[in-house]
Amino acid sequence: MLIMLDDGNYICILGSCMQLRSKFSVRKGTWYHACVTWQLSTRTHKYYVNGQLVGSQQTTAGRTLPTGRTLTLGNWGGNYGGHEFGGEMVYLNFYAKELSQSEVQEMVNNGMCKDLLSDRHKEVRLVKWEDMVRKTRSGRVTEVDMLETCDSSFQVFFSVLTDSESLLNKTRQELETKKEAEKSLTRELEHVSDQLNSTLMQLNTRSLQLNATSLQLNTTLSLLTNVSTELNRTSDE
Repeated sequence: MLIMLDDGNYICILGSCMQLRSKFSVRKGTWYHACVTWQLSTRTHKYYVNGQLVGSQQTTAGRTLPTGRTLTLGNWGGNYGGHEFGGEMVYLNFYAKELSQSEVQEMVNNGMCKDLLSDRHKEVRLVKWEDMVRKTRSGRVTEVDMLETCDSSFQVFFSVLTDSESLLNKTRQELETKKEAEKSLTRELEHVSDQLNSTLMQLNTRSLQLNATSLQLNTTLSLLTNVSTELNRTSDE
């Protein structure tokens, strides 16, 4: 189980909890980058705020992260309700590796808006924010317009996405037009092929007729030759 309160004071992993109120403080209306890591081999979980390590603690020996459980955002899961998250949350991701402090600091330096541009850890990003926001919601959940929060770099990125989407739609339409043209050409070719096959059958039939006529002519010629021979023989006698 992973539990973290909205003021960062109380965080638990697998039954190992840290009280961090004396380590840092939070201010309303201010964004903070929070990162929790855990390593099975060392049994150590660490908590970073804005890239700085503010606490670490070992978990109980033999405890591992279970699978097949439910991930709950904004409240405690199961029978632990009543602890609503009081704040805004964006770009929450789960990675299948322990991020180092330098990697966490790199995320902080990139900024909350630039995280959308690239993620060099995407190969091990197992639980993705863009997938979570599509899940069923309950309670008092309000979406935040990041276009009003982020700086111009995000605006440029969003503009690039919009232009790319328009280009993709145009390309998709062009492909559909080409597909229709290919289908029409295929139908024409099939029609021509049918006509050629019909003509070939007619030619084969005509060829058989000509062969039969030739055979009849040869037979007639043979009979005429025999008659001529008999006539010549009678004349000699």
